[in-house]
Amino acid sequence: EILMGQISPSGKLNETFVRSLSQIPILEYPRSLRNTYYIESIYTGYRYYDAAKIDVAFPFGYGLSYTSFFYSNGAKNGNSITFDLTNTGKMDGKEVVQLYVSSSAPFSVPKLLRYKKISLKPQETKHIELFWEREDLEEYFDPWILREGDYTFYVGSSSRDRQLSFQEHIDGANIEVPNAYQNATYVKELDLHDFHFLIAYEEKENIRPKRYGMNTTIQDLIDTNWIYRLLIRGIMKKMLKDDQDTYKNLIEEMPLRILRMYGVSQTTMEGLFEMLNGKWIQGWKKINQNEIKKVIHDLEGLHESEIQK
Repeated sequence: EILMGQISPSGKLNETFVRSLSQIPILEYPRSLRNTYYIESIYTGYRYYDAAKIDVAFPFGYGLSYTSFFYSNGAKNGNSITFDLTNTGKMDGKEVVQLYVSSSAPFSVPKLLRYKKISLKPQETKHIELFWEREDLEEYFDPWILREGDYTFYVGSSSRDRQLSFQEHIDGANIEVPNAYQNATYVKELDLHDFHFLIAYEEKENIRPKRYGMNTTIQDLIDTNWIYRLLIRGIMKKMLKDDQDTYKNLIEEMPLRILRMYGVSQTTMEGLFEMLNGKWIQGWKKINQNEIKKVIHDLEGLHESEIQK
């Protein structure tokens, strides 16, 4: 029905589509078998591309439609943004209105605050109201802090589409950050020295973790315990078969927290870490074996699908 023009599409992209791989700075960062570095810090995804004003193919929140929408009569009253949305085309349509905020404070990125999908008949107008909280503007500096700056709230159909905008100066704290991180355009020039300076951390490759936790990588387990090394190698051999060279490094760099993405419960994770840290019986009682089996099964299935592709 969409292809034949009988109904209008209303989907939106939940990520940025770049024009080339050269626009992704993370590909050029140094890699380590023991650690996964997020040298770019807050400059990730659409927040990086929009802050650095990079010419991308399709921005975050972008979507196509067979009709058109008009934003008007915008107003800001405290924590409320109101406006009128009109379907100016000839078809029924749905628009996903999006509220973003950006700040003049250094080491800050534009971010999505709220969104809502609105259904409209041809020439129909609806009055829309979106709320935000002061906590939405806080940034994490251990703890969360609201910084002073000129804040711009804008409404549109994507992160790059500013149909209506409102400005407000907000009082708050002034935080000192390294010069290398004050501007998104510097991201490609960042290195480990800048990253360590940002988080006040000195890397010591020869020091192994004394206790395993969510951020422990598979490589940590391989390096620190011969039993874990044999077990992991056996699982990888069973899963990857003849493709170990292709996927070995990728798997070894993964932190254990990725298991949560595959449906492993918090209780099972706690039991796993207790076992890894020597409390075998206590940890074993907490583990749901079916969850672990499902993870291995899903990973095997994912690998097989990649091979078929």
